[in-house]
Amino acid sequence: MICDMKKQLSVLFVSLLACSSCTNSSTARKSHFSFDLVKYELQDGYTKEDLEGRPWINSNIDGEIDKIKKPSLKEDFYASINYERLVNRDLGPMDEASQLVSDTLYDIRHGQVETSNGDYYIGVANKVGEGAVDVVRNILENIDVESYLNSKEMFSTYLNLVALSDGYEIEFKDGYTDSSDLGYQSIVMFSDYTSIKNKLKPTANSVFSGFGVEMSDEQINAMIDLENELETKSYEGVYYNYTKYLDYIVAELPWEPMKNSLIELGLSLGDKITICKGYQDVLNTLYAEDINQESLKYSMMTRIGFDNRFMLGFESYRSLNNYLTSLCYSTGGYLFYEEINLSDASDGALKRSLASLICPVLMEQSYIEILGSEKRKQITIDLIDDILKGYIEYADEISWISDKTRKGIKAKLENMRSAACYLDQYKDFPELKDDDLEVTSLYELSMRYKNQVSSLIVEGKFSTYTLFDGMPSYEVNAFYSPLSNSFVILDGITLAASTDSIEELYGMLGTVIGHEISHAFDSTGSQFDEHGNQHNWWDFGDYARFNRRINNLVTFYDNFQVLNGYYVDGNNVNGEVTADMGGVKIMLELAKKIDDFDYDLFFRSYAYLWYEQPMTGYSIQAMLRDEHPFPYMRVNATLAQFDEFIETYNLKPGDGMYIPKDERVAIW
Repeated sequence: MICDMKKQLSVLFVSLLACSSCTNSSTARKSHFSFDLVKYELQDGYTKEDLEGRPWINSNIDGEIDKIKKPSLKEDFYASINYERLVNRDLGPMDEASQLVSDTLYDIRHGQVETSNGDYYIGVANKVGEGAVDVVRNILENIDVESYLNSKEMFSTYLNLVALSDGYEIEFKDGYTDSSDLGYQSIVMFSDYTSIKNKLKPTANSVFSGFGVEMSDEQINAMIDLENELETKSYEGVYYNYTKYLDYIVAELPWEPMKNSLIELGLSLGDKITICKGYQDVLNTLYAEDINQESLKYSMMTRIGFDNRFMLGFESYRSLNNYLTSLCYSTGGYLFYEEINLSDASDGALKRSLASLICPVLMEQSYIEILGSEKRKQITIDLIDDILKGYIEYADEISWISDKTRKGIKAKLENMRSAACYLDQYKDFPELKDDDLEVTSLYELSMRYKNQVSSLIVEGKFSTYTLFDGMPSYEVNAFYSPLSNSFVILDGITLAASTDSIEELYGMLGTVIGHEISHAFDSTGSQFDEHGNQHNWWDFGDYARFNRRINNLVTFYDNFQVLNGYYVDGNNVNGEVTADMGGVKIMLELAKKIDDFDYDLFFRSYAYLWYEQPMTGYSIQAMLRDEHPFPYMRVNATLAQFDEFIETYNLKPGDGMYIPKDERVAIW
């Protein structure tokens, strides 16, 4: 995936800039580069020792860019090209696109723009949903906490058991349920226990304003006490010990239910398990013999009730949210990344937000009607075709692979499927008829709508629908799937990367497309064939050479010191780095076919594409565990691999952006 614009990079209590107890390694590393700290001209009041990044300043950490004057592009290309934007904290192209999308969705939900499907928002939201109430109430009343804590579902739910290269990691997410089946087996135990804490009080009717589940004062207080205990242990343990991990093998896990659950999932007794040190107190509490089972049950019930509130119909939904808000609940809910403040939201806005959750295609239709561009979509499709053809041609020029591997590369490219921007079929999707609203619940309506989509897929009318993998077209993102050998360029990112200049188009949208195609040939994608089957299609010697190149790239990135004592994990970022370098490489190959191509504009556009506002400090989690490298690395370390870049700016040994040819690590 090219980026995750929605990921939360909030700073931990101890940020990189302030943390003195959590360091990667104090061991001196031998530089892989022929250059050391670049030659910056300092602002008054700073010394060279104040510049902590190596080999370039980390201009994405707030305050660092203010220590220097504008550097030469020969020394730090990213900081030079984007210096004024960094100093002024301007938005970058992807953030601007995200803001445009967010503003547009806000206008749609609040009825500030007219759309052709506007009446259906209201029709969907007005449905009362008594059937869903019965389903949820049945789940709530029949929760068996002890059975759940001892079941494989405890650890198999979304993102709870994470596969690593040498084992598995246990993660804990906030509690939620999967509304597609309304099953409590989809609950995930949680590390953030603030959702309902101190907010529940008995009411004359019921706690859940429609679910009909009542709790006594004593039960509520016991539940709050338990959540306070878990919150404190989780908050302190995880936030202050995020980079400290406990390594076990399954057979040695001290929590018997966890061990049994993992074995039931198919793990062996010898498999390695990594657990954040901060989770141990939470697990010890959950699996303690004296845990208050009733309190834990009611804690789980509140989460199920809250997370299924949108199935209730508008009146019950509003009643529940108003109730929680009256108890000082923070907002009343997130709907498609938009925070709804019930104190000032109109009924119309709430109904539209609710309807977009039940039938998300309504929002797709509205977005396409307002921001969708057939011209921009066609440009994207044409560029995809050109890049795939260019990649196939370039496969003949790769000197270090055999004919067997070359044939496999071409097969993947020739069979690669893609989807651009949005589905044209969304415009003509069957409208919700009045009789569609005559259902027993919003759950039934949601299922009926999904069945309509499924029928169209079977009939071949939605041939690329599944490629979107449930992601809305307005996401500022793009992704490749090795299991289907396909990639999607979502419409949101084309808002950021489209332009009328061929050089800018190549440097922005072109490199995004090339990036996703290149994921087919990174350390993960290379293990899958043209049909998405995992098997070795490589010549044995070629695969060994490929892995040596990957190892060189990993070593190269291992030597990036983001701040004193903090290094990049080359293994973690190698997939995204390979894709970045592949995307630039293929666009440079296509550029050779264009007379008087302006390479300077191309490289500047690429640097601007990845421009990001300085942040108040990246969290340790983000720096050490995110597979996406910092933007300044995606620009500097990537562009410095290519002759065209070296030649365009006449770079020489001793320049900060110069890497000798024999030390460059571009895979392809």
